[in-house]
Amino acid sequence: ESFSETSNEEFDYYDRFIKTNSYILQSCSRLVNEPTADDKQEAELCYVLLLAMTNLVILNNFSLIDKCIKRSLKIVDRLQSSLFKARLYTYLFCLEGKAVYKEQARAIINTWRGRSKTTEEQRLIRDYQLIIENR
Repeated sequence: ESFSETSNEEFDYYDRFIKTNSYILQSCSRLVNEPTADDKQEAELCYVLLLAMTNLVILNNFSLIDKCIKRSLKIVDRLQSSLFKARLYTYLFCLEGKAVYKEQARAIINTWRGRSKTTEEQRLIRDYQLIIENR
């Protein structure tokens, strides 16, 4: 393998990475101002935005991150204890590091003990554990 082949391949991955992140950032900038029909849609949108922000923190777009956090905080307390609420608290903790968010997510996750968990609940538990370990 020659240096030029490796170099071109690396730049190709880099270009795709930059384009993908740019697309995600543009989408989030648009979606953060989109209205939703009800609390369930609002929770879903906030979850997606927070998830995207945790992956885009490296871009240092703190004003967009702040908008996503504020929007999520408006909905999270209106939700009943649920997967969505646990997701929001988990990713709020990831972005802000406030112990209260970690504790709220953990309290919801603890209610799932003693029963089989859905695929989404299992995924959230893994995400939660990774976030806790890497914080």
